[in-house]
Amino acid sequence: MKLGLFKKKKMISIPAVNLKFRGEIHTVEGVSAEGKIFSMVVPFTNRPYANSLTEAEIIKPSDFEPIVINGIQASQPFRVLAIEPSIPRRITSEERVEFKISVEGPDYNYSGPLTLEFQEENREFVHVEITKVIVNSYGRSVEAESALNMLNVPKNHIFQQNLQLMKILNYGSKVVKINVDQPFEFEGSNPKLPFVINDAGSFVLSIYIKAPESNFSGPLVVSLS
Repeated sequence: MKLGLFKKKKMISIPAVNLKFRGEIHTVEGVSAEGKIFSMVVPFTNRPYANSLTEAEIIKPSDFEPIVINGIQASQPFRVLAIEPSIPRRITSEERVEFKISVEGPDYNYSGPLTLEFQEENREFVHVEITKVIVNSYGRSVEAESALNMLNVPKNHIFQQNLQLMKILNYGSKVVKINVDQPFEFEGSNPKLPFVINDAGSFVLSIYIKAPESNFSGPLVVSLS
């Protein structure tokens, strides 16, 4: 028997798969395969106020528009061969879709990461520069965040802003209402309203804010009552 009649299968070892969407990357468990062609299942949930690839808490699903995924691209040296369900795929708010993706690897043994980038239909984006965050509560005004936060987001996109409340609230303080100044709109919070500051961890507040329809540069003003 001649040597070389049986080709040794290429070994693919991917310790981590990076999922990229709207510039953010999230890591999930990797895969191993014998041979250069393999399949994997990637779940995608439309939760636009935070990111669509994590288990964030739903706020107001009826307010969110659907998104359309029109491509999933693999990083070199991989390429996507097939996707089920087929794309373009419209995904409504809070809908979960499990994409089965067939991937072709390189013609050699490979050990390393793989990035899958989810691409959506063209949308109009706005540039937002939050120069500082000011929190008003019980007659006090505190600059809660002074670092420049720059965002490129779709019009009316919901984004998350974390606030440290130790400088402005005391133990036992109760918050029943949250407002944000225009051109932003308040969409929800974690913890949900109403809530009481009853331990050290509860001084950290996450608020969900709708971005404006045009470019903005200036402070984000949040009022608690």
